[in-house]
Amino acid sequence: MLNTPLIDLPCAPSALTNAPIALAEHASNFSCFNPSVLPPAAERAAGSAASPPLLAFFRVSNIHFCAGRESWLDSVALQTYVRSYVALAALDAATLAPVAPPAVLAAVGRLFREEGDGCAARIAGGTFSGPEDPRAFWSPGPPRAPWLLVSAWADDCGSNAMHLVKLPPAPELAAAAAARREVAGVTAVALVVRAWPERAALPHPGSVAVQKNWAPFVHAGRLLVEYSLEPHVVLAVDAATGACAPLAADGGWPSHPALAAVQARWGRVSGGAPPLLLARHGVYLGLAHVKRERGEFAADVGTRRMVYRHLFYAFAARPPFEVVAAGAPFALPQPAAAAASAAPTVQFAAGLALDEAAAELLVTYGVLDCGMHATRVALGRVLEELGVG
Repeated sequence: MLNTPLIDLPCAPSALTNAPIALAEHASNFSCFNPSVLPPAAERAAGSAASPPLLAFFRVSNIHFCAGRESWLDSVALQTYVRSYVALAALDAATLAPVAPPAVLAAVGRLFREEGDGCAARIAGGTFSGPEDPRAFWSPGPPRAPWLLVSAWADDCGSNAMHLVKLPPAPELAAAAAARREVAGVTAVALVVRAWPERAALPHPGSVAVQKNWAPFVHAGRLLVEYSLEPHVVLAVDAATGACAPLAADGGWPSHPALAAVQARWGRVSGGAPPLLLARHGVYLGLAHVKRERGEFAADVGTRRMVYRHLFYAFAARPPFEVVAAGAPFALPQPAAAAASAAPTVQFAAGLALDEAAAELLVTYGVLDCGMHATRVALGRVLEELGVG
């Protein structure tokens, strides 16, 4: 589907400010990847002489596939702990050039365990800490502020759960990061699913050790997340307590034929970027991902040979938010140096933004967990493929 140019988002590890000592001491052993982009809130852009920047939140970690690493286990073997942090880059909305040096948000990292000494169990010879792959969205407000949905390992390294990270309003956040000051007022709450239907098609989330790829969106001032895309399970989130409950309490979660077919061929269809509301079309637009893991390809999981594909889908903009359309899987543009062959491998899109004036979508993503990239896609092409009028 895509024949669009690759845009490199500038983020050399050496350019990061506030880099934790745990990573700064090993400058060749960490990377920036999987950015989630947050365009300015409409009310902040109105009447402003200068266009506010895009905010790109991304992961900084010493687990990656750079420098010929074949497996994530290679990363584990090179250090005692696998650490992840959240960083911020403010980008010019037109050029995507940085308007200030990107900075690690140390206050976010401190919300989560940074050392592995407290782990009762080690995973594949190593331990994990810190938040992974932030999904950025505007809080239900007012006042509106950037919020993040992140996955993070528990203190015993035995499970990975979702957390809601609440940041201060964008101007305060960007000013503090640019000035290398401490970011104040950062809090987090763990998301816990309590009520779950009996005889549900999916197991209770609490019984699944690793929870990732929940996609947040806001509807009518309420925070919701897509827990599963196929079947489509939407959870209502109490932003104060973290308590979550499925909207369809009886487990009557709808299946979509196109997504079911993709899932049967590729494996689980997982959430990617937070969905965008396209009010004029009466839908939310989402960008999901799959990775080839069926049958003979299972051995590629966890290696640089993993094959990721992405697909656009749309769901109704009002309850019960049923999926109404899904496209075919496609590959994102990839740097030639990312793999020995030209075939795209590990890609992960965590950001999706709409430039209404240009009628273009901005997709932001990582390649081989070793860099940050973006591409622009004509909105009309996507809607045409989905059959959304």
